Amino acid sequence: MSSRGSPVAVIRVSGSRVPFVLERITNRKRLEPRKATLCKVIDPKTQQIIDHGIIVNFPKPRSYTGEDSCEIMVHGSRAVVSMVLKVLSDQGLRESEPGEFTKRAFLNGKLDLTEAEGIRELIESRTETQRKRALEGVSGETSKRYKSWRSMLIKYLADIEAQIDFAEDEGIDSRSLNESLNGIRVLRETILFYTENSLKKRSLAKQGFQVVILGEPNSGKSSLINRLASREVSIVSRVEGTTRDVIEVVLDLKGHLVTLCDTAGLRDLNHEDLNHKEEDHKSIEEEGMKRAKERALSSDVIIFLVDVTRPNSLSLVKQFKKENPGMNVVTVVNKMDLVSGEDPPMKPSPSELPADHFISCINDHGIQGIEQMILDKINSLYSVVEQGFMTERQENILTRVSTTLLTAIEVIDSDKEIDFVILAHHLRRAATGLAQLTQQAITSEDVLDVIFRDFCIGK
Repeated sequence: MSSRGSPVAVIRVSGSRVPFVLERITNRKRLEPRKATLCKVIDPKTQQIIDHGIIVNFPKPRSYTGEDSCEIMVHGSRAVVSMVLKVLSDQGLRESEPGEFTKRAFLNGKLDLTEAEGIRELIESRTETQRKRALEGVSGETSKRYKSWRSMLIKYLADIEAQIDFAEDEGIDSRSLNESLNGIRVLRETILFYTENSLKKRSLAKQGFQVVILGEPNSGKSSLINRLASREVSIVSRVEGTTRDVIEVVLDLKGHLVTLCDTAGLRDLNHEDLNHKEEDHKSIEEEGMKRAKERALSSDVIIFLVDVTRPNSLSLVKQFKKENPGMNVVTVVNKMDLVSGEDPPMKPSPSELPADHFISCINDHGIQGIEQMILDKINSLYSVVEQGFMTERQENILTRVSTTLLTAIEVIDSDKEIDFVILAHHLRRAATGLAQLTQQAITSEDVLDVIFRDFCIGK
């Protein structure tokens, strides 16, 4: 809230005292459920009107928390809000802890843990991609997936335990047993695939798509990052070597979080033309180039920028690709404005240069093509990532479940006769782990505190 307040303030209240408090601050016996009602908000002690506001009453259990709840909307001046909060405090209410409303909703069975975690991610989302990912958790689809895996595992466990209890009977269905043993393998592979792909998607959504710009000094790296960011991020100078460290800028590109990295220029410092440089200057440049290459190796795509007036620098691109064959390198020729004027074009012509894109940071020629290239790279990564919402807590549990199922498979594949007692033990542990993903096996208050402590006040 600014020093002048805000147009409207919404105060959310939940708990058993809500009906009593509503009657006291409105002098009304009953407010119609789930209907916005214009009321005088009154100080019960003095009967003075604090404000005219709108109140929505949510009787239990049809509320966010599952308890009696209400939302009080008043004018957002500091004086009004402060007085309303004082009156509520006088009626025995207290300020909520971060995430307490959602925690109560969980404890009252209104949502499970994966949905609660989805709400937290939704609140923290900064881009359209993050919002969509969080909605996968809020919608309950993730919970359904986890619960279906647990149901499968319980079915397999039932078949295994039947072998323990009725192994001597002739009526045991061996076909069902074999299907369960195979099902355990398939389930583990499914969990592994889901965990790996969801981890990729989480990394893309939260850390962003990493783009590193490499090239010789004065090839236009700083100009390019300034154009893509639509603001002056890096210093642009005719003096070579002005960028010594990695400069990062984070931007929202069509709903995707993208990190652009400007780096020190790459060149051969042992070249005879550079021998006159002081050793301290050369060592600083060497460190800058080292950091540039290290940052490039952790990126999703590398834009290798080439000055059209120095086509020989394409040899740097070839050398880099040769040394790093697995990297996603896009060759971009810059300063095309220098060969497209009225004067005869410089040689070699653009058609003779083996590059992916031709741009000019002076007149913005080709810049949109670079943006589209980045978007295409992002979309190609997302196209191979299975839709799935997974938090770090869920990842840790799924990793343990996968390890436990691997142990169970080793029991099945051992040279000895299958020990169904040990196998059942491992399956029970895996089923318990899957239950922890939602809510069925949560008993520790510490676990809940970790999940809800990062929520904002009032949610």
